[in-house]
Amino acid sequence: MKYYFILLSLFVLSNANAQIGIKTDTPTADLDVNGNARIRVVPDKTTFTEGDRVLIVDTEGNVRKANLNDVYRQVYINNTVFSGMKVSNKLLDVSLGNSTYKSLLLDGVELGDQHYNTTTGAYTVPEDGIYNIVYYFKYGTGLSIALNVFSPGSGIGIIKESNSVFSVLDNIAFGGVHLGIGLVGVDLNLSEAMLNRTFKLNKNDKIYLAASNSLLTVSLLSSTKATGHIYKISN
Repeated sequence: MKYYFILLSLFVLSNANAQIGIKTDTPTADLDVNGNARIRVVPDKTTFTEGDRVLIVDTEGNVRKANLNDVYRQVYINNTVFSGMKVSNKLLDVSLGNSTYKSLLLDGVELGDQHYNTTTGAYTVPEDGIYNIVYYFKYGTGLSIALNVFSPGSGIGIIKESNSVFSVLDNIAFGGVHLGIGLVGVDLNLSEAMLNRTFKLNKNDKIYLAASNSLLTVSLLSSTKATGHIYKISN
């Protein structure tokens, strides 16, 4: 009988400027239900049109309608994606702990500028999860015959900063063959390197795509290409 009375009240007040509360004396909407709601029969819908809407319940329990495309774009699109390339020739003077690396600035940001700091070269992890990091570096046109273009052990690395503590997640050195012509040593340098790894990262971790200190000269950096991609692939 109680439920019939509630339904009757709804019909009577439908044209009145009033708010109705169920299990609350202080309603904040036209119909404010302080408890579970249940609809026993809901017809299936198998075809959709541009004008269709879905009901969304926000964190405060308010029911709103939303466009399906908007929900997909804002919720299901991967908003962790960063993609950038080296435009200027800068190794940033950012202390990466005791490592031999400095942050390489990828200031040609194509996606994810909200996560990347072009002052420090840091990508700030927006949420916990499993992330894929791809870092590509190339000097010149591929193989380079030169006198000690890259010092032994020079290369690129992925550096993580977590709570002001730095760690090298991965690195790779440029290989080479020392030919030794006469009294002059000539290095045949493999001048291309790529890191493609997956890591578990925490929100607010900072990721630096770095190069070794031996690449500090602008003359070397001006002949290099570098790109970086970071994105979440799983929780």
